[in-house]
Amino acid sequence: MGTTRANRPTPPRPGPHRSPAVRAHAAAGPSPRDQASRGGPASRGTPGGRGALHRALQEMLETRRVGFQKELGRVAGEWTADSIHDLRVACRRYRSALRGFAPFLDEAATKALGAELKGFMQAFNDLRDLDVQLEMLAQIPAPARPGVRTSLDEVTAWFTARKGRLDAELQQFVREHAAVGTLPLPDPRPGPLPTVPEGVRAVLQAELDEAVRRSHAIAWDMPQETVVPLHDLRIQFKRLRYAVELFAPFLGKEAPGLLKVCKNVQDLLGWIHDVDLLAETLRKLWRRQVRDRQRLVRALVAELPWPFPRGLNLEARFLPAPRDHRKVFLHVLADLSAQRERHYGAARSLLGNLASLHWSESLARWFSEGSCPPIWKKEFARHAV
Repeated sequence: MGTTRANRPTPPRPGPHRSPAVRAHAAAGPSPRDQASRGGPASRGTPGGRGALHRALQEMLETRRVGFQKELGRVAGEWTADSIHDLRVACRRYRSALRGFAPFLDEAATKALGAELKGFMQAFNDLRDLDVQLEMLAQIPAPARPGVRTSLDEVTAWFTARKGRLDAELQQFVREHAAVGTLPLPDPRPGPLPTVPEGVRAVLQAELDEAVRRSHAIAWDMPQETVVPLHDLRIQFKRLRYAVELFAPFLGKEAPGLLKVCKNVQDLLGWIHDVDLLAETLRKLWRRQVRDRQRLVRALVAELPWPFPRGLNLEARFLPAPRDHRKVFLHVLADLSAQRERHYGAARSLLGNLASLHWSESLARWFSEGSCPPIWKKEFARHAV
């Protein structure tokens, strides 16, 4: 059996947290100078502090860029669902690090590089979605009626044909845009910069604050209003996860537990997003078929001669018959709705449990002090099962 979304392994992490500068700072722990900075900005602006942060940022970003370049080279010679998935992940990790470090980097250069990476990654969104949607359609229970089964095969063939066209277009796109992997990294922002630990705390706290804000925007009792907010929350948990992965040495030996929690939330929200996206694609295809039939009928009626000439073949005017897959659309949408309800309940329960841990305050304290609160250790044991 081929690799599917469910069993696809997570690609090896590029490991920017292995940077020598980060390892050295994490191993040494907070210096007296850094401890003093928690009460005020006394340590900022010294040449050593600025240079250390700049080196750490450059090393982390360079490692992410190298990982992205490696996947670019791989996908050029190995165009598979796995290689494309790993390329998107590498690009997202690179872009996520750049986004997190933006407050410490030259603003114009950071925006320019970020826009290039965003455009590159977005070019693959439709192909990724089609891969997942084909997997999901293959797992839909077969309809009982033969005619509906045939319609499901026809709808699946439409997705397959669309994927084939995108494959060809994107292979050309990669050849034309491979240089994005060699674009220069931004220089540090002019003016005083924080120390490395201060910079780490600032990035982690910013991603946490955004995740908390988006979680509060979910109206759980109104599922029809949650499609976009849940998608946004999924993206933010992914960013938080990448930031934790990046700065794991600063968070101690419990960091893998937090990564697992973030991934569990991200995966649950990802299933909901994929169900929502396939449902919307099917609804668009259904509306298109309705419009096509309406246009055909209007044209046929408008062109009918009156009175009918002798020997007019009316049936021939309606051939080939316009496609009508409404029965299979309803069959698939009903199954997707049941799937969403299951994932929705699980996601609501998981995020409710995070709220009971006061995750906004407890994680902020962990990010600030570098020591995992005891309340989280029990949570990690639950997610490890």
